[in-house]
Amino acid sequence: MRKSGLLIAILSLVVMLSMTMQATIAQDSDAAVMDAAALAVYFPQDTLAYAALRTDTAFIDTLDALLARVGQFIPDAELPMSLPLLLDLAAGQATGQDFDSSFGTWLGDSAALGISSIDAINGMEPPPLLGVIEITDREGAEAYLKTIADNAPDRYNLKADTSSGYTILSASMQPLVIAVSDDVMLIGNAPELMPMALPESSLSDSDSFLSAISGLPETAYDVVAYINTVELQRVNQAQTELMQQFNELAGSQAWGFTIRDGDVLIADIY
Repeated sequence: MRKSGLLIAILSLVVMLSMTMQATIAQDSDAAVMDAAALAVYFPQDTLAYAALRTDTAFIDTLDALLARVGQFIPDAELPMSLPLLLDLAAGQATGQDFDSSFGTWLGDSAALGISSIDAINGMEPPPLLGVIEITDREGAEAYLKTIADNAPDRYNLKADTSSGYTILSASMQPLVIAVSDDVMLIGNAPELMPMALPESSLSDSDSFLSAISGLPETAYDVVAYINTVELQRVNQAQTELMQQFNELAGSQAWGFTIRDGDVLIADIY
């Protein structure tokens, strides 16, 4: 089954030893609706930015159809190939197989990405990122990690961590860690910040996060994102007093995007 092109972007960059940021969340009459806070339990309460993504077949098909429709109204537009074909090409470069035969056998229907708090960044470039991907088949995900390790044993180490229950792939030449449990795959560029145990105070317990997400008018979206403006203003020393007061009043912010009827894009901001 084909998943979201946004997720393949993350996975392709993992193979290339880097990461990217994208985010979405679910809304479709015939697709499972994903709670925005479902994967937020893996992120610390003071997470600076968080986004969740839906990765089911219905969404990628809807997005592909929307892009094709938009292309009809752009004169001389040279749109790229369809998203399903892009998925197959990306999977082929990473594994030598098409998407269904490689990633599609174990990827779940949701994923999330977050940036740690300002205190955790400490001048890191890029800032510490954490990706959480729902999986349906741990053995399949572990086989993928084993392929990476076997292809470059001098660069990667794969081991089972009995204390956390994760199978962990680490890179010797840079701070990349990929960890697999029964339910999720964690991808991070700051090994010391990887949530091998769930945070005692997670983002899903944050009043500002829950308030911002629940402030969106729809019950679910194809894309959802959250920014902790309180944390942001801590590092922006150039803010005027008026701007600081405005941010305090505005509070944290959430964005929601959804596609309806195949050709209507709705955006909400809280």
